[in-house]
Amino acid sequence: MILAEKKRVLQRQWESVPHEQKQNKSERAINKKFRYFLVVLTMFLIGIIILIRYANIVEANYRLEASKKRLAEIKNETALLKVKLAELRSYDRIEEIAINKLGMQKPTKEQFVFIEEKEHSPMIMNYKHSP
Repeated sequence: MILAEKKRVLQRQWESVPHEQKQNKSERAINKKFRYFLVVLTMFLIGIIILIRYANIVEANYRLEASKKRLAEIKNETALLKVKLAELRSYDRIEEIAINKLGMQKPTKEQFVFIEEKEHSPMIMNYKHSP
């Protein structure tokens, strides 16, 4: 009887081995597919991150070029404004405005007043020594 019981237990174990191996194979196949899926997903995400970084770099390059272009425009405008300022400050222009618009005239010889300088005048001494 013990022998028959042992035989049944061994037979059940023997019958269950292929079934467990089949389950292990299917579990292994599922695990293998899951690993492949994870690898593909990871590679896809890495690719997306790389593309995003390159897109940011390209966008920064466009902004840099636009800033350089704007800087060149500002420098050009500054140069034009300096030329215009020089024209507005020119003595010929100021003289023309004074004569034509303000009605001023150049002084004649009679309008000049000459003052003789005294050698030790305090006003002249202060003027000569002032920085």
